[in-house]
Amino acid sequence: MRGALILLAVTSIFAGSFIACGAQETCQVPQQEAPYPASGVHLLNETGATWAGDPPTSGPHRALRPSGGIHREPIPRLDQVAFLEAGGVILHYDSGLPSSQLIKLQTLAGPKVAVAPNPSLGPEYPVVATAWTWRLRCQFVDSETLNRFVVRRVDTAALNH
Repeated sequence: MRGALILLAVTSIFAGSFIACGAQETCQVPQQEAPYPASGVHLLNETGATWAGDPPTSGPHRALRPSGGIHREPIPRLDQVAFLEAGGVILHYDSGLPSSQLIKLQTLAGPKVAVAPNPSLGPEYPVVATAWTWRLRCQFVDSETLNRFVVRRVDTAALNH
């Protein structure tokens, strides 16, 4: 009987660890990138502009930044980078994101946090958070992880610029 209880306890511990690990893997570890060399360039249009990644975390941008909050249309890359340079965070989502997930994501929007669709995302990581030189890819909306990213990255662009 005692052996069965020990086996049950050990099995419960391993099962709990497996479930906990799975929950933590909904988002990758945030990745910091080196600032793109053209980060000081202000442009009027995207003609000839390039970025190191998509969505970008630095690079050429407009002189004026867009507003935060909920956007119904994709934010042009020049505006994305301008927003990030001003200390904002963008929560990008794939248009196929279920509405229940989108509602959770939109609760994180604010003056320094933009939530917007992004047609370059795919089903593997339909949610991507970006800040100046930082990117976080998620398989679905993990409010806790995304909020932690926002809190740590809002208004930190000047530190990495």
